[in-house]
Amino acid sequence: MIFLASPYTDPDPRVRRARYRAAVAFCARHVLHDQEHRPIFSPIVHSHPVAEAAPALQKKPTEFWMALNAPFLEAASQLWVLGLSGWEKSEGIAAERAAAETRGIPVRLYEPKGFAGTWERLS
Repeated sequence: MIFLASPYTDPDPRVRRARYRAAVAFCARHVLHDQEHRPIFSPIVHSHPVAEAAPALQKKPTEFWMALNAPFLEAASQLWVLGLSGWEKSEGIAAERAAAETRGIPVRLYEPKGFAGTWERLS
């Protein structure tokens, strides 16, 4: 399974929604085009609608979400990082990368290429 790490936290709800939509689009593109049929899990794709449905969850710290997502990362064979603006500063991505590297899980970075919806693997 691929674990897709992507930035999310921002005080502006429009930024959070845009990051959610980008993660959804990336997952959809992967499912459509992955010839190996590898499952992909994105904590943002799963958790954004959950947090929108229960606004109290929006105030939970990164550690809360990391604990919820830890079993998925433990089951993953790869960690992909979606290189949206802010990914380098994301506490969650830093923690996910550290956990993956500790377990020997390969980490790959994908950044936007050319036009919306296309991503280039950089590592």
